[in-house]
Amino acid sequence: MLVSLNFKTQPAPALSEVRLHSARLMLRPVLEADASDIFREFTSDITEYMLPKPPEALPETLAFIHASQQGMAKQRELVCVIQSHRDDRFLGCCGLHARQTWPEPELGIWIRADAHGYGYGREAVHTLATWGFEHLHAAYLVYPVDCENKASRAIAESLNGVVFAEKKVPTQRGTWLNEVAYRIPRPIESAG
Repeated sequence: MLVSLNFKTQPAPALSEVRLHSARLMLRPVLEADASDIFREFTSDITEYMLPKPPEALPETLAFIHASQQGMAKQRELVCVIQSHRDDRFLGCCGLHARQTWPEPELGIWIRADAHGYGYGREAVHTLATWGFEHLHAAYLVYPVDCENKASRAIAESLNGVVFAEKKVPTQRGTWLNEVAYRIPRPIESAG
């Protein structure tokens, strides 16, 4: 059974048109034109703490993009490229996904290796989570991460995330992740 994101308004927004902005970043839906950047930057180092493996050929990246676009058309997920406002440089990808695993939407992110350590991941996830809480009926968002991925865990914790599940998960590389899933609560909305 396939699940969809549960939007507050109907009709739901056209996810292929969503543009999110933060102080340094723009998040926009992934396009075929992003294939070479994604293929080049989604390396074995990047996927060390992730379920997928790096693509072996560009057609695998194109298949990911096409599947993401179909998921967005069916309101199942929002998959974005992260770009720098300053120079439009490709920094990585992030997404908000409806999953059968969890009753609430799941956040995910990866940042290219040479952009680590600048807070782009935190800024992108905060931006995407804010959008999700504004547009979706969700009491919380889920953020699964390998327990050894301290930088990614810090992102979840910066959003007041609390671990609510732990499990071993097989990767496409034939390894296992020791995954912890954070529950990120909806921010308390100010009165007035």
